[in-house]
Amino acid sequence: MAEENYWQDNNVQVQDQESVVGGRPAKKHSGLGIASFVLSVIAVLTMFVLVVMAAVMAARTGEEVNKESPEAAVLGVIGCGIIAAALLYLVGIGLAIGGLCQRNRHKVFPVLGLVLNIVFLLGIAGLMVIGILAA
Repeated sequence: MAEENYWQDNNVQVQDQESVVGGRPAKKHSGLGIASFVLSVIAVLTMFVLVVMAAVMAARTGEEVNKESPEAAVLGVIGCGIIAAALLYLVGIGLAIGGLCQRNRHKVFPVLGLVLNIVFLLGIAGLMVIGILAA
């Protein structure tokens, strides 16, 4: 208690050690970069679940799917989910670019988010091309 009064009575400015490094404000992590990285992880997990579900449904139904069967509706929903997850990759790329453009911020998460989003978006595009060529 006496120590707090000493600092207040002598008008000493107390700053967090983490907020100042070498007389300059310390860099913080980019919020946009963190959001991009988290979004890429969520999209990867979502995409993995959807692709596994589609593979299980395709193996169960065989070659032909009746367009009026419930399986066709489920496969349609899975396809829409895959497209939505691909759009998450595009949003993640935009957030990563925004994080890279911020000044005085660490660039670790924006770079990770950008790389992951681009790699997995290209991977899904490759899977779609393989699926189209196989049909």
